Amino acid sequence: MYCTRCGTFNEGGSRFCTSCGAQMVDLTSTPQPRHVPSTLQKSSGIAVLLALIIPGAGQMYAERIFRGIVVLIVTLLTVWILVGFIAWVYGMIDAYYLAEKWNEELERDPYRRPW
Repeated sequence: MYCTRCGTFNEGGSRFCTSCGAQMVDLTSTPQPRHVPSTLQKSSGIAVLLALIIPGAGQMYAERIFRGIVVLIVTLLTVWILVGFIAWVYGMIDAYYLAEKWNEELERDPYRRPW
């Protein structure tokens, strides 16, 4: 094995470099899985619940703040555009019925304004 710090050749199985004393790392062995403390883990259930309540909050909980802000803005714009579109369509339909009602009232009494 070669030392990753100084490059000196060391006998296989050495734990420390004979030249610089650095801890030897066996690059041929498979790395042992590391235990992640549960305090650092994020709950996927909480992430989904937060995303359900506030769009983008699940991403922010998972510490992807920018992505969460983008999701929030896109969701708000989509809702605003959708509601705006619905109001626009309602306005056209309402204008049609109001004009029809105006004409009906004028036919009953042409000398009086309907409203």
